[in-house]
Amino acid sequence: GIWHERYYQSMLSQNMSEAYLLDGSFLDLNYTIEQAETWGGFLDYQHLAPGAGYYNLSEATDVKLTYKVLEPSSSFERAHLRLILMDGSDCLFDCSDYPGQNLENYYSFLYILDQDMSGNSEFA
Repeated sequence: GIWHERYYQSMLSQNMSEAYLLDGSFLDLNYTIEQAETWGGFLDYQHLAPGAGYYNLSEATDVKLTYKVLEPSSSFERAHLRLILMDGSDCLFDCSDYPGQNLENYYSFLYILDQDMSGNSEFA
């Protein structure tokens, strides 16, 4: 697949953030988010299947994400993780173009980045 990253209007975020793919399946992020707009700002990491490829999740009933917050966000309830699943089953053109604008998007908003945690957690 193809990984993309985007730092919304912020060279500070780009220069102070790092992402590593560990063991082919773990995404390790060390990030800084700058409030570039009155509503905030964001970092965006995306993974898209290449070309006309796709991941068949039609039989899936849950999505499980295991995470560990090493250092809580300094602004309580201002940072959230947004998991977006994109459906390309009806996509006819530019299906792997970043940022997936021709795909159906399903969003979840997870307020977990300001939690003080000692071990791994997960949600489904």
